Amino acid sequence: MKPQELRKSFISFFEEREHKIVSSSSLLPGDDPTLLFTAAGMVQFKKLWSGEVALPYTRAVSIQKCLRTSDLEKVGKYPRYTTFFEMLGNFSFGDYFKQEAIKWAWEFLTEIVKLPKDKLYVSVFKGDDGLKEDTEASDIWKNEIGLDKSRIYKLGKEDNFWTPVGGRGACGPCSEIYYDTGEEIGCGKPTCGPGCSCNRFMEIWNLVFPQYDSQADGSLKPLKNRGIDTGMGFERLLLVMEGKKSIFELDTFTPIIEEASKICNVKYEQNKTAFNIIADHIRTLTFAIVEGIYPSNIGRGYVLRHVLRRAQGRAYEMGIKQAFMYKLVPAVADLMKEQYPELVARREIIALIVKSEEESFLKTLEQGTIVFNNIVKELKTDEIPGDAIFKLYDTYGFPPDLTYELSEREGKKVDKEGFQKIMESSKEKARAVSKFENVKGTIESFSIGEIDKKSEFIGYNNTETDAKIIFEKGKKWILLDKTPFYAESGGQVGDKGKIFNKDFEFDVEDTQIIEGKRVHIGKFKKETDKTITNEKVKCEVNKQWRKALECNHTATHLLHSSLRKVLGDWVHQEGSLVEAERLRFDFTHFSHLETSEIEKIEDIVNNWIEENIKVEISEVSMEEAIKKGAMAIFTEKYGNIVRMVKIGDVSNELCGGTHLRNTGEMRAFKIISEGSIHTGVRRIEAITGKYAMEWFNKCDREIKGLSAELGVNIEQVKPKVIELMAVEKELKSKLAQIERNGILSLVPEILENKKTINNIGMIVYSVPTAEVNVLRDLADKLRCHKNTAGVIGAIVSEKPFFVSFVSDDLSAKLSAGKISVEIGKLAGGGGGGKNTIAQSGGKAGVNLEEILNKVPEIVQRLLS
Repeated sequence: MKPQELRKSFISFFEEREHKIVSSSSLLPGDDPTLLFTAAGMVQFKKLWSGEVALPYTRAVSIQKCLRTSDLEKVGKYPRYTTFFEMLGNFSFGDYFKQEAIKWAWEFLTEIVKLPKDKLYVSVFKGDDGLKEDTEASDIWKNEIGLDKSRIYKLGKEDNFWTPVGGRGACGPCSEIYYDTGEEIGCGKPTCGPGCSCNRFMEIWNLVFPQYDSQADGSLKPLKNRGIDTGMGFERLLLVMEGKKSIFELDTFTPIIEEASKICNVKYEQNKTAFNIIADHIRTLTFAIVEGIYPSNIGRGYVLRHVLRRAQGRAYEMGIKQAFMYKLVPAVADLMKEQYPELVARREIIALIVKSEEESFLKTLEQGTIVFNNIVKELKTDEIPGDAIFKLYDTYGFPPDLTYELSEREGKKVDKEGFQKIMESSKEKARAVSKFENVKGTIESFSIGEIDKKSEFIGYNNTETDAKIIFEKGKKWILLDKTPFYAESGGQVGDKGKIFNKDFEFDVEDTQIIEGKRVHIGKFKKETDKTITNEKVKCEVNKQWRKALECNHTATHLLHSSLRKVLGDWVHQEGSLVEAERLRFDFTHFSHLETSEIEKIEDIVNNWIEENIKVEISEVSMEEAIKKGAMAIFTEKYGNIVRMVKIGDVSNELCGGTHLRNTGEMRAFKIISEGSIHTGVRRIEAITGKYAMEWFNKCDREIKGLSAELGVNIEQVKPKVIELMAVEKELKSKLAQIERNGILSLVPEILENKKTINNIGMIVYSVPTAEVNVLRDLADKLRCHKNTAGVIGAIVSEKPFFVSFVSDDLSAKLSAGKISVEIGKLAGGGGGGKNTIAQSGGKAGVNLEEILNKVPEIVQRLLS
């Protein structure tokens, strides 16, 4: 059975059993701050078990994209570990339970994919840590499936009680199905069986029975909608079906490995581990980048950067010293295109991002490897110290994990604790820390998920309404039975306005979606002790605020279309922010926009505004929207019914935001900035409507003011400014030359004041202020005199700066570089250079003279 046939077979099997087919969620786990990546099929269903949201269905089946790095160091070395994988899963929410889950799992494995029954073993929860044994699951396996009790293993909490990723949420005992890969693979111990640490018994399907809700304090409460959560590794199932020894022998990997081998001109058999790592990691990078997760120094981005550098490091050891992984992106896209067509649509941008990251790393990898090898050679113990690991990371960009891996291969220990302490104290480099902030803030101090009353949004066509308060907390947060206030989502910020009646007035400062409900956040104009729950009120959205948001949101759609028109169809939106005063739009592109391109983009948008094109909004099925050519933002999650925003023949996108009725209401569009935010992604900030008109008026006032100051007409302002800048440049050059000549003329005077230290002529001199190159020229002139050394200091750009020098005849016994290092330490900065001339700098505010007074002491110490 081919990979795609297996996917279809699994989905069809459960669809026939009345399961709703649910698409894979993003690798970005949405609003769950406990997760780095989506690592299991159940992530998108958490709220269905807890009852936080109404059940849209009670049975589901999915094939979920997953990314896990907990076993990263095992990937490539062992036959069954990967970072990116697909998880096949079926789910029940308050519907069927253990009996059906076990029965269907056995039926699918033995009758559909036809795994031999004598190769299958299972484990069940034996009871542990105060939790009862799962005798129900044992009985089903034994009495209904007919499995001999010798093939049913009872294991503890560590193996057979599933705890949610992040520690909170649905959990419960589980029953795992194992495949026996053969005695020759195992440890040979009589006790070998499921749960053994050897590789003989491979876990292929985990049947979790969620029946508890794990709390933050570790306690367990009954789950509102108990059910089923199963997860089966797609690649592992293929592995046992095809009887292969390693996942990397499967059709989902071999084309990538073959392409890598061809590009590197190295046979797979010569370095299987390296090629396994490369194949796995390029899959991970491809799937992560297509969803807008990019390599960086923090959070998820740091994980991706490490994944790429781990693979690149392995290739480097094989002699591959140029970027090459980006060439594998098309192989991944072609291999997975039937299930994930978005990979083909965006493979060029993915490849460009990978290439850029590779090239950046290769610049430091060679030097870092040399330094690492030198550190190993000079070691007097078998442990690489923390400061050496930090130096590799801080100075050479060498990832600590790569140092750990190389050290392991060299048979050396590493001082991880010492390195971490140095990292904690370092304020000069960004820490590799994952931080996922939650916009809910202090609102998390209470739960509104248990409120059953519905809150209806009517704000697409209304900015005013009568309503009733159904919930209030702390005089700061209000829920209404219906509301015209748009809550922040899809990049558009929440509405402002007021909620009032004859007794009070509540200023709405923001509107947020919290636990599926629209929460109005603000404060009362006057303090009130009155209980306001169930009060009838009037609601008014700030119309100017809403209109400005509509202008900017509609503008993002026009801008998106204009960018694709000017730069190419491969441009895609990567994110946006719609505020009243401005809009921000992130998009895929690899070079800065030329002025001519920006002007063209603006002209196109403004022409569409002038044409006063009607904005048509309709709710249609996802299938119909796709047929009509609607563009979706890949990282967004859409339901079966979607909101389609069509602007003539110009734009057609899925969008839940508020929009203008026609483009003419926008009046004007102006790009005010454009730049890079990281590799392959650029950001435009723009203004529309009254804010654009105010900007034009301000520019007009400024240019007229300049015209009056310069005494020329408006058309002559630019030439006149250029002329004045040229004059200023010439004057500065002349002034610098006068300053240089003046400082260099001090050489005879400085030499006359030379002092003797250890029979060496010593010069310590300060100049009030000077350019760095002038100080170096002065030092060069002074060191031409034999038996002379010294330090020249000056304040440069408000910070102390020093040039150390030693005449050639003294350089064998005294180093200017070492003098500079010591001065740099005293000045709170750094320093270094050659034996004959070097420089150092310090922090602003450091006393220059105090540092210079310590130079003789430094020189005497270095000479001793």
